[in-house]
Amino acid sequence: HLSHATPSERLNEKAWLDHVCIAAVRDPFERFLSGYFDHVRKPKENALTRIYGPVFKTITPQQYLAILLQNPRFGGPQVNWTDFPSPRKPRADIVLRFEEIGQWRGQLLAAGVSIGDRQLPHKNASSRAGTDLCAALDLTPAGLAALESEVRTAFAQDARAFGYPLP
Repeated sequence: HLSHATPSERLNEKAWLDHVCIAAVRDPFERFLSGYFDHVRKPKENALTRIYGPVFKTITPQQYLAILLQNPRFGGPQVNWTDFPSPRKPRADIVLRFEEIGQWRGQLLAAGVSIGDRQLPHKNASSRAGTDLCAALDLTPAGLAALESEVRTAFAQDARAFGYPLP
């Protein structure tokens, strides 16, 4: 079962320190767009529609960002899931970037983690490849650029932590 719990909510420090912790992160703007299209645009009910009601499915990307910032459990800063309040090991041992999924096997091997013959499936692949974002989001190019800047500003901590573009 998937959990939105952070490591410090699920693990004690001994467990965090005694295990190799692996986390996957994603470009903050791409992650935001993926969440918006999944949570808002798909007709399925989710935890956010249970909280906000059917009107949630009509919100704008800017309103979605405000909701995420108020409810970080649903898409807040990724450091919430990669970091642990431990001076001995403040971040997961291995942080994999989603954009490098084809290189994960080699990155894991280089870090001393063998996965044998197991495959690393690309689950939940986006169906919006090639989508005209301006049209899909009902934004002008300037509006899309402003949204990206706003999202990157909101998640600048992730950009700095994982090497993604800053606003």
